Parts: sequence; C-alpha cells; structure tokens
Amino acid sequence: MRKFPIRTMVIFHCILFALLQIPTPSERLSFEFYELVYVALGLGFLFLLPVRTWWRRWLTTLIITQACFVVLHYNLRGDTLSLVSFFLVLLPLAIWGMVSLIRWTVQHLRDAESRTALMLSLVSWGFFSLAYPPLPLGPAGLVLLVPWMIVLLRYTPSRALFGTFWSAVLFNSVSYFWIFNVAKVGPAPAVIGGLFLLICYLSSYFVLATWIFLKIRDKSVGKISLRWLFPFVWVGIEVMRSYGQISFPWSHLGYVLGNHPELLQGLAWIGVYGYTIVLLFSNMILAKAILEKRWILTLVPALILVILGVHGSIVLQRADQRSPTELAKQDGAMRIALVQPSILQTKKWSKGYFDSVITKTWSMMDTLRTDSLDLIVLPETAVPDFLPIRPGEAARFRTFVRKHQVPVMVGALDFDRNGPAPRRYNYYNAAFVFWPSGQVSEFRKTRLVPFSEYLPFSGLLPIVNYVDLGEGDFSPGDTLPTFGRELWTPNICYESIYPDLMRTMIRNGTRLMVNITNDGWFGKTTAPGQHANLIRFRAVESGLPVARCANSGISIFYDAQGRSFERTALFEERITYHTLSLRSTVTFYTRWGDWFEALWAGIFGVTLVTIILAGWGAKKKGQS
Repeated sequence: MRKFPIRTMVIFHCILFALLQIPTPSERLSFEFYELVYVALGLGFLFLLPVRTWWRRWLTTLIITQACFVVLHYNLRGDTLSLVSFFLVLLPLAIWGMVSLIRWTVQHLRDAESRTALMLSLVSWGFFSLAYPPLPLGPAGLVLLVPWMIVLLRYTPSRALFGTFWSAVLFNSVSYFWIFNVAKVGPAPAVIGGLFLLICYLSSYFVLATWIFLKIRDKSVGKISLRWLFPFVWVGIEVMRSYGQISFPWSHLGYVLGNHPELLQGLAWIGVYGYTIVLLFSNMILAKAILEKRWILTLVPALILVILGVHGSIVLQRADQRSPTELAKQDGAMRIALVQPSILQTKKWSKGYFDSVITKTWSMMDTLRTDSLDLIVLPETAVPDFLPIRPGEAARFRTFVRKHQVPVMVGALDFDRNGPAPRRYNYYNAAFVFWPSGQVSEFRKTRLVPFSEYLPFSGLLPIVNYVDLGEGDFSPGDTLPTFGRELWTPNICYESIYPDLMRTMIRNGTRLMVNITNDGWFGKTTAPGQHANLIRFRAVESGLPVARCANSGISIFYDAQGRSFERTALFEERITYHTLSLRSTVTFYTRWGDWFEALWAGIFGVTLVTIILAGWGAKKKGQS
C-alpha cells in the first residue's frame, strides 16, 4: 500500500488556504481569524483521520474541511462564497462517487450471473417505464416486474442490488427524459446536471427498497415469510417521497392503470398507494408461481383485473343512471370555459414578446361565448409577468368581467416585500380571480417544484439563498381558499399531484378543483399526458371534479369518477366548454387516507429500524 504523503498534503492545504483569500469584486483582500480553524481542521484530519488509503484520506479531509469552512464563512461573514470554496466541497465528493460507481459496475459486468440479473431487471423496469399513460401498457404492469422479482428472490444480494440500481436508472431516465426540454429556456448545464442528479436520487429509493427486501426475504414469523412485507415497505417509501422539501411523487407504480376509468374506481377506497400494493403483490405472486411451478397462481393478475373492472363498471353504471340535469339540480354545477392559447415557451418569458403573448390571449378571449358561463379560466402565467406591475392588464380584465358578468381566473406572478436576506422580496406563482363586483381574489401556489421554482433547505441553510441555478426562487403560499357560492378551489400545476392536499381542500369545503398549469416546458413528450393522468387519480380518490386549463395542453375536464370531457391536443389553440357537477360525497379514502399513509410509512420505518438494530446486534455479538 502506498505511503500517505503527509508533506505533500500539508503543502496542498497551504495552497488552498491562499486560494481562499482571493477576494470577490465586492471584497477587499483580508485575513480573518476564523480561517485559522480551516487550517487546523485540515491538518488535524490529515494526521488523525482513521483512513488507511492515502487518496481516500485526502478526499475525506478535503470534503470535511471545506464543508466546515463554508459554514463558518457564511455564519461569521454572512456574505457570498467564492466558487473555489463551493466546488472544493462538491467536486471531490462527485469524483469519489463516480469512481466508486464505475469500479463497482465493472466488477459486476465481469460476472456472468450479475449480467443475467442486470438483463432481467432491465427488461422489467424498461417495459414498466413505458406503461404510464398516455402509453398503452398500463394493465401489463401487473406482470411486468416478474423478471425483476425473480432476481430478488434467487440472486445474491450484491447481484440483485447491481441489477436494481441500473434498471432504476433506466426507468427514471425514460420516465423523466422530458425535463431535458427545460434546457431550451433555462441554463442548460444546470438543467442537465440537475436531471442527472434527479435520476440518481430517485434510483436510490429503488436500491433502498431492494436492500430491505434482501434482508427479510429468508426470514419468517411462524409460517409467514417476511418478504410479503415488501409491498408495504415499497409504498411506505412512496409516501415518504411525497413529503419534505425535495418531494417528487410523480411516478408511483399504481399510476400505470390511468388509461382505463373502469379500473380506477377502487381509488376511492384505497388510493394510488393501495394500487401500488396490489400491483406489487400481483408480480410477487406470479414470480412465486413460476419459481415453484404452482400454475394456479398465474391466474392472480387476471383475477385482479376482473375484480377492478367489475367494481368499476358497477360504479360507472350507477353514476350514469343520474342524468346531467338531475345532477345539476341536486348537487349543483358549474359551466366553465378553458382558454388554451398555446404560447411557445421559448418566447413566453421574453420581455420583447410580452405584447404578442397578451395580444394572442385577448384575441381568444374576444371569441368566448359567455352566455350561461360561471367561470372563465386562463392557464398558469397567462400573464407572463408580475400582475401588480401591470395595472393596465389588471384594468383590462376588470373591464371584461364587468361587461360580461362572468368571473375570470388568470395565472400570473405576484410579490411582496417581506422576504428574507439577501433578496428582500417574496415571489409567488399565483392565480388571480376577477369578480363582476370589482373584487380581486388571489391564490398563491402552496407546493413548489424543487430545484425549478425554489432551492430546498434555504430556510435551514441560509447560504442556499446565494446559489443561483436559474430556478424561479418562489415562496410558497399558505392558504387553500374556496371561492364563489359553488365553493371551488384554485390549484396550480404540480401541487395537484399530492393526495393529502386534495383531502385538506375537501375538509375546507371544496366541491370542485380548478387546476391551471403550463406544461409547455416539456414539448411534445409523454409528460403532459402523465401530468393529466395524475390529476385524474386525484379526482377519483377524492370524488372531486376537476377543470384543468393548460397553456399548451392537455386541457381537460374530469368528473368525480375520472371520466374525461373536451380533451384538447398538445399545442392546440382552443377554447373548451363543459358543465361539471359539484362534489356530492366524501370518499372512503378522503376520510381515512391520512391514516393509511401513516400506516404505510410506519411499516417502512419500523422495518428499516429493526433491520439496522439487528445488524448492530449481530456485529457486536460477532466481536464478543
């Protein structure tokens, strides 16, 4: 083993210390006493860190000391950091991770069984990534994961983890490739780098679930194998992915059945997480049937489809027995117009293009048939600017509403002057409702897209406020209002995919959701169809009708059973009209969904903690 070059590392840290003295344009060259802490930490780790390999000791020292320096610098100086400090924390960690990943991959590719495990896993997750709407393979999701399940049941842990990780990378690459389109209007390096990190981050959940499965697959309680906990563990991870500042609950497994309303009616009872559990059980049972040659069990996926289909057909038939006129009289209804202007995203935020955007929008507004309308809806950021600094546009909407006596909801930006340092302002992705009375109501988006509309942990780590990756830098709103005598609630883009948010809206009395979005970022890809599918799930889960207006499509109406009406095509310029009956019931899942999701998360947490504690106990026993 190569001797650790202490002298070289001491010289290296002295050079770094000198680099950290390089001033930014707004600073003068100075020496701060606290910077001696950096030198002390660096030399201390170099001599004392219990790592044998010289290059690992070097990288570990570099990362730890630079991270400490970053925190000290911000808290004691409170100003921006040089790029030297920033990259000396991130680059060594990234290089270390990439080198380790490459070495691990090459080692497994030399092994024949590892290659087989990889191919089986890639087949499963590759086809599964093509099962989400608008693609047609949805019902096949009940069997597509069988090859991967066989890998988990029969291969060694290292080979199963290898196959899982790279198949998860494939799955997430196919599922989220459309984010690449944002690079056309945002900073390309940040978008591409962020997409790579997102794929790796989401793939880590697959690895965690697989690791837990491998730990429990050969254990049992009595005659019951603990491996049957796996669907609940997986769905517990899906629940955990839906919370926190980096939540991104887009591709839960249960979403694959969204092309078939008759298969979705069970959502009112068990929600999308319940569908994930059913899907995983189906694949596990089929894998067991193949490995143990118990052929009668191969009928399970077909039986699940029959049960879902029969139940759904009965629910839809009962709903059809009530005519639209009867529904409107008993439950109330709203006649809504959705205006889809289809503004190109590459031009929409150009200051010089603002007048063209507004002109196109108003040319469509002038063709509206306003008789008997209860609401006109324009998409997210239909006014591509801060509405408070565009009083002329606000006045134009007031005039239109007063003339036609129909409220108008329009997406635009808003701000206030209560923001934290360094920006001093809060910016909001908002919706404004202009009423015939002259009043203007506002809704501010409550769930923001991480790394797109804001940087996570900016409150916990204020230094994040100084990082500019081209994100929107928005603040979240904190209210979910209900408007009008019909009690409808606005909703903006991404936040419509959160089941708990829909339950909160219904507890507030909401009877209809009006969603506005701008999916023009994603071009002609599968993303707009996936997004519309997620909202369909929310409609059925909560029994809440939805009117969805998109800038470039897909604009659509969903009733409480998730049936669609007046669906637009992508990049179609069109106004659609439909009368939606208001919510009349509270579904079982709306009442008990919080408890179900807490249960799934609890099963995951208890299982994970038990495995860790058991591992520690076994290690201590071996040492004794």
